[in-house]
Amino acid sequence: MFQALGQRFSSIFSGLRGKVSESDLKSFTAQIKDALLESDVALSVAESFSDRVYKKSQDRSDEINKSTNPAQKIFEIVNSELTQILGGSARRVRFAKTPNCHFVNRSTRSW
Repeated sequence: MFQALGQRFSSIFSGLRGKVSESDLKSFTAQIKDALLESDVALSVAESFSDRVYKKSQDRSDEINKSTNPAQKIFEIVNSELTQILGGSARRVRFAKTPNCHFVNRSTRSW
């Protein structure tokens, strides 16, 4: 699933060339939403995600179009939103000093 979604995102990003217009952003976010829906992401999550990407891209449109690689700037927005939706930054795994599991030796049971 993640591999197919990654390939779909790659093809969507490859379509971004040069200055990004309002209609390009709408088309791009619609394709992102479709890719998420095809990967069995809930409709509400896909809509919310694509709306946030669109809004942030729209807010930063001057910065995006002034950059040498607009697709990279949009990629940063998408990456940031994906990280946010999947639980934020990476978390360190903490192990308990004493595990909460008990082992039963079944060979010593007498029936």
